Amino acid sequence: MSARDTSRKSELLGLFEEPDQAAAAVSKLRGAGFSDNDFEIISATPYPEGAFGEHHTKHRLFAFPFAGAACGLAIAIAWHIGAQIALPIVTGGKPVVAVPAIIQVLYEGTMLGAVLFTVIGVLFESRLPDGVGLHDDRIADGLIGISVMARERRFPDVQIALEDAGAMDVLSKTKNTTLISQHRPAQESNGAMDMGYRGWDRHGISRDSAGKFIEHVLHAWGIDYYLVETDDDASRISLAVGEAERTAKPVAVLMGTEYGA
Repeated sequence: MSARDTSRKSELLGLFEEPDQAAAAVSKLRGAGFSDNDFEIISATPYPEGAFGEHHTKHRLFAFPFAGAACGLAIAIAWHIGAQIALPIVTGGKPVVAVPAIIQVLYEGTMLGAVLFTVIGVLFESRLPDGVGLHDDRIADGLIGISVMARERRFPDVQIALEDAGAMDVLSKTKNTTLISQHRPAQESNGAMDMGYRGWDRHGISRDSAGKFIEHVLHAWGIDYYLVETDDDASRISLAVGEAERTAKPVAVLMGTEYGA
């Protein structure tokens, strides 16, 4: 992976069951050096603004209707007066541009400009369209999501911060659309857990961030792991289960990309 690729930001999504956990995640992300512009709270429940400790978001939506009204009025005046001057029709000594006759046109132009600019302002302030980011259907069922934009080299920092706050799931999507899912309940259980090791390569050529960071995350959690690469390594699953039962601690089984190929 080139230095240019690692400098690009990718999205991670942490899922939480309780508002207190999401608030703790916001605090831990700030403590890890992330600014409020790097993460966003996603929830189907209308929590009050600032309920998770996030800063108040300033917007400039109020300026768009005034700017649109001014533009609409200017265009209406230029259009109506320009047409009268370009094709003057003198009737009974009346002025070429009669103000009472164009008031309705000016009003309609002003309102049309204000409405159009308001729609544009809503799209701009809402950052729409914003592409297709990570989403989980469980958010609609009441879970709270925290979307974090970070460089791939900082994925372990984000994941540890979210997990320490009590995230039940952390999803990330790299540039090659690989989806990584880490489950908090599995980490807390006393057993062996299977984990897809997408991007791992025996020659050390990792084409995916999962192949670079998953072992670092396991080390940070203090979890032992076994690598299953071929059918000959299947016995390592039994070893992992035995170690988990003997130590009463979770043990990971990493399924290498070449397994089954």
